[in-house]
Amino acid sequence: MSQETPKQSYDTLALIDEKTKGEFQSGYGQQQQQSSSTSSAFIYQIKGRPAFAFGDIYLSNGQRVIADTKSLLWMDGNIQVETSLAGGSICSSILRSMSGESCCLNTYIGNSSDNNKKDKVSVGFELPGDIMAFGVTNNNGWVFTYDAFIAGTNNLQISSRFSSCCACMFADQSVFLTTCKVKEGEMGVVLAGSYGMIERHDVPDQQTLLVSKGLFFAAREDTQFEVGLIGQECGGLLNLGCTGGGIVYRFKGPCVIYTQSKSPIQLLKDFGIPMGKRTIGTKVAQIGLKIVCAILENAGKAQQ
Repeated sequence: MSQETPKQSYDTLALIDEKTKGEFQSGYGQQQQQSSSTSSAFIYQIKGRPAFAFGDIYLSNGQRVIADTKSLLWMDGNIQVETSLAGGSICSSILRSMSGESCCLNTYIGNSSDNNKKDKVSVGFELPGDIMAFGVTNNNGWVFTYDAFIAGTNNLQISSRFSSCCACMFADQSVFLTTCKVKEGEMGVVLAGSYGMIERHDVPDQQTLLVSKGLFFAAREDTQFEVGLIGQECGGLLNLGCTGGGIVYRFKGPCVIYTQSKSPIQLLKDFGIPMGKRTIGTKVAQIGLKIVCAILENAGKAQQ
């Protein structure tokens, strides 16, 4: 069933520099004009924020978007679906799985017979919370908390990066975080989901933002994570010992940080699941390292 197309707007798009939204929209429009598809603008609407958000994505005939295999809510019946190892290799799929994302991703392909209307696919996050759209450029990639990717343009490169030893051991963070970037000269849009409401924090130069454990959501891809304690007594150890809390992330400005108002790991703990799916990411990482070591060992033997 084809849908009336909503007006395209990037007013709510998240960028490191919010003043560049006009430049992003014009640059993204030029990219679509130069592509092989003449009607491939990424048109979306986010509804139900901030508690039970979901996103509607409108597809023209032949247009493709990628999405997490768990994210589908409903879609028009004539949309075609392909499932594949996004990134084209087993290694990229292993890296993506380390940060809680699906090993395979779905590609939804518009199949509307009416050029004036579009097909609609609706996607959501598995926990009650917020969804936000982030603009991706070659110099503005993003790092997200574990398992945050929902959907986006089909030129996105979804992978993972190591958080930090202290972050995963003490700050309720996964060993690996989701990364999202595009190739040189390209632009894209990614929808990411949180548990609780998403909030933006602009941290000025020479100032520091403290974020309680489990509440980090997104930042620029090259952002560094530092973990510390709050409280003046014994360097924060008294707070930690008496309350079990006081562990925070420290982000030094200038930077832009997005937070989520609820901790997914705390939710899992409340239901008696010590680390929930985060342990799966660790196990996958261990398997991936064993595979890489085996490949290197066999390559060494072949050279001998």
